[in-house]
Amino acid sequence: MLDTNAIIPAEPVSPEYLESKSPVVADLLRLIAEGNHQHYIHPASIEELEGDQVSSRREARRILVSKYPRLPAPPKTVHESILDKLSDLTHNKHDQADCLLLTCVVVDAVDYLVTEDRGIHRKARQLDIAERVLSISEAVAALRGLLEKIPSPPPAVDRVLCHEINDTDRIFDTLRLDYQGFDDWLKKCKREHRQAWIVKIHGGEYAGICIMKTETESEYGLKCPTLKICTFKVSDQHRGRRYGELLLKAVFNHIANNRIRSTYLTVFDHHSELVRLLEAFGFEQIAVNPNGESVMAKQFRCNEHEIEALSCLEAHIRYGPPFIKLSGNKVFIVPIKPQWHALLFPELTEQTSLFAGAYPFGNSIMKAYLCNSNIRKISPGDILLFYQSKIAKSVSPLGVVEKTLVSAEGSEIQRFVGKRTVFSSSDITAMCRGGKETLAILFRQDRNLIPPMPLDTLNQAGLLNGPPVSIVEVKEPGISWLSVKIPQSP
Repeated sequence: MLDTNAIIPAEPVSPEYLESKSPVVADLLRLIAEGNHQHYIHPASIEELEGDQVSSRREARRILVSKYPRLPAPPKTVHESILDKLSDLTHNKHDQADCLLLTCVVVDAVDYLVTEDRGIHRKARQLDIAERVLSISEAVAALRGLLEKIPSPPPAVDRVLCHEINDTDRIFDTLRLDYQGFDDWLKKCKREHRQAWIVKIHGGEYAGICIMKTETESEYGLKCPTLKICTFKVSDQHRGRRYGELLLKAVFNHIANNRIRSTYLTVFDHHSELVRLLEAFGFEQIAVNPNGESVMAKQFRCNEHEIEALSCLEAHIRYGPPFIKLSGNKVFIVPIKPQWHALLFPELTEQTSLFAGAYPFGNSIMKAYLCNSNIRKISPGDILLFYQSKIAKSVSPLGVVEKTLVSAEGSEIQRFVGKRTVFSSSDITAMCRGGKETLAILFRQDRNLIPPMPLDTLNQAGLLNGPPVSIVEVKEPGISWLSVKIPQSP
């Protein structure tokens, strides 16, 4: 609810009536509209404006303020708790109006009262409702915090609004075959300014696209808010580059940054490759819609009872990324040279243009790490902290182990890691030359620690005793320290 002093700056009746607060009030009204919040004006505020002694200004404001919705059924009397707690109340008209506004907060007729009146703020402190009586600047800050947070997409992924999409791109051809009325639906998405992520290749052609919408109610009983993935498509001409995982990175980043509780999409059974991808990341079929599509859903919030019977890997797949269980699992710090770090984790390098989207292993969430380390204690569900050596000298990427293989046969290692690794076949053959055993670790990237943990911090916390030259197992109390620093799910 807006007090008169939060409305007058927004409605200057002529240029000379512009106030210093006019720009910030304009921001407030814009944020209210962007967040689809409801705002009201109290009848007492309208009555106050009617008391203006300058008739021309009074008439102009009467017209301008008429566009503000009136608070329906406002309390007609001051709440008794206000009368009890404010012993210094006078019975003048101004005090009465202030108390009627505060009564709306006390009885929960409104969530917040926005006012610049110091007297009202003082009364709110006495009534212990100060956190719900905001200045204009405080209201702007609060609304900005409620707005959807837009994280930077992974390299090679562009965030756009639907009306920026090139709907003539051939990626839409099969969607038009699958969905009658697709163009009318896409037009609706454009007019609603829905968000989308696109993967472009050279020449501007689309290799992948994802269109989404946040919903506050779910017809499938999902925990809300839920993210509906309205369209998820990788071009037939660009399969094999793991662009599906690249788009899922953007989806999971968005979900984590906005504390969304679930996500879902519908898919026809003949899109078996997409179904397999979704199942690999914890999506489950929960229904079949009237069009015959499977409804594939994934939850991101759980209680301790739901995860206590799950291994770290199972919990990560079902509720992440990001999601880890540090307790009961080993933690390892894995050194990686800058040139390989830039290729395996391209989102963390400043030279993203060199690597963005170029390599399947950089696009993926499921990756591989190879080395000639003698360590053999790494198991599924263990946590990997990747330490960039030489330049950054810090840890940022965090992974969860899927499985490992030790072999001196290059062909066996190659089959095991597939397209997950930065190493070529010749690199792998060289690693195994002379019968030397190679350790291959398949892992899932859980998150990137922001800011990274520098070497000094790792040393002080007891995780390291200096720059690691090979894989290092973290001992207690280092794991206890990490469990405080790294939440299960951000």
